[in-house]
Amino acid sequence: KHIDLMSIDVEGFEGNVIQGIDFSKHLPYMLVIETDKVPSNVISSLLPPFYSNVENDHINGVWILKDK
Repeated sequence: KHIDLMSIDVEGFEGNVIQGIDFSKHLPYMLVIETDKVPSNVISSLLPPFYSNVENDHINGVWILKDK
């Protein structure tokens, strides 16, 4: 039931996948998301506000769950 790490790499459909996640049921501690096709600022806008972008190498970004 507890998810430590979720990695999303779906060749440009990252936004669709994020929009399909029920964050009221699933709160992965760390999200690693491909950002070379969907920019990290777009990804950040789709994630709930309790995720913070802590790293981005323009291929992948890392978001960490903050205290809610």
